[in-house]
Amino acid sequence: MCVVLSGGYVATCFSPKLVLGAGVVFWSIFTVATPFTAGNLPMLLATRAAMGIGEGVTFPAIQNLFAKCAFGTCCSFSLPAMDMQA
Repeated sequence: MCVVLSGGYVATCFSPKLVLGAGVVFWSIFTVATPFTAGNLPMLLATRAAMGIGEGVTFPAIQNLFAKCAFGTCCSFSLPAMDMQA
């Protein structure tokens, strides 16, 4: 929950595109690293935690991006449409 809140704050202060891109890259790097750490439990748990941090910032960054890109009444339709895809 802390990652989601801080991700939303960072996406508000900076570009949501930048936060979303960095989150996806961070998430992808640790997803690829997961099989290599499978033999060592503490390293595996640290890798999974880092992957969760990258994943945690994506949802608030997407919502912030929708809020900045959709104007007026379109915003009220775009966020539920995005939530239905998840």
